[in-house]
Amino acid sequence: MKIKLILLIMLLATAQLVAQNKLKPVFTNPDFRGKLYLDHLGNLYTVEGNNVISKYDQNLNKLYSVTEKLQGELTLMDVSNPFRIYLYFEDQNVVLINDNEMKNIGRFDLASKGFRFVPVICRASNNGLWLYDEQEQKLKRLDNTLRKTIESNNLFFYTDEDVNPNYMVEDEDFLYLNNPQQGIMIFDLFGKYYKTIAVPNLDFFQVLENKILYIRNNSAYVYDLQTLEENPLNLPLNIPDPKQVLAGNKRYYILSRDGLSVYSY
Repeated sequence: MKIKLILLIMLLATAQLVAQNKLKPVFTNPDFRGKLYLDHLGNLYTVEGNNVISKYDQNLNKLYSVTEKLQGELTLMDVSNPFRIYLYFEDQNVVLINDNEMKNIGRFDLASKGFRFVPVICRASNNGLWLYDEQEQKLKRLDNTLRKTIESNNLFFYTDEDVNPNYMVEDEDFLYLNNPQQGIMIFDLFGKYYKTIAVPNLDFFQVLENKILYIRNNSAYVYDLQTLEENPLNLPLNIPDPKQVLAGNKRYYILSRDGLSVYSY
């Protein structure tokens, strides 16, 4: 029995090394400190100190760089539509909308409609937005005139505790809300609660082709939305303390203590 167990462990270790050996380094920037976003066209967006936002093409050539200082600290970005990029500034309750050249083409002033406590937003498929109203503990979908079109139930009903989300994204037919206390809450596009994936303490995740990628406890994982299985993501062994991982364009974009690393697979 012990021999079989040892052989199984050796087999799994060998498979992991083979998977890791398939990864080829493409780019490194040891000085980078910030956040990463990736659109479905393979464009990479980086956010560094003082709200310096840069856009890179699939070959990691810098295309545009802008600085947004007037609205306070940038809370989050939504690049799910590369032609309508949302920049959210929670301190001002303002969403700036940029085009594919990072030029400003509009804004949403949430406070003007009475929304003053909004920790997270994301783009909605109607070119409006989703927001979490912290006062009412509800998800609300607004159109492009900020008229409310959909409202969820109070989320306390599903969690038995206050919800303090830090990230949200709409993908295909679902809305994914990260609630660090319990995990990723999933809703349909009418605001109806579907289920919670029990992966607490996340800062960020990426939804990609029926899978969710995230970093938890300094390790990378992929959760399959079809099989409902969580499996480790085989990153290079020399990546110390990974903070964020994105996949796309047959590449992994990894943010760690050693800066930004990009690997092809």
